[in-house]
Amino acid sequence: MQKKLHKAIQKEMNVNFASKRAKLYEEFFERIKTRGFNVHFTDRRQIREDEIPKQHRKDKVVW
Repeated sequence: MQKKLHKAIQKEMNVNFASKRAKLYEEFFERIKTRGFNVHFTDRRQIREDEIPKQHRKDKVVW
């Protein structure tokens, strides 16, 4: 039972959700390059292009 459930979740995350996840990553990286993020209270820091990680492996379900 648990193996079937894990296989279904894995398919959903790795096949059906993969394209949406890639889009969410790109939106997030664009946002932190332009708006930045809060380092401390109201202090914001923008992320340079060379600081953005390159995808080096496939995403996987960790459950």
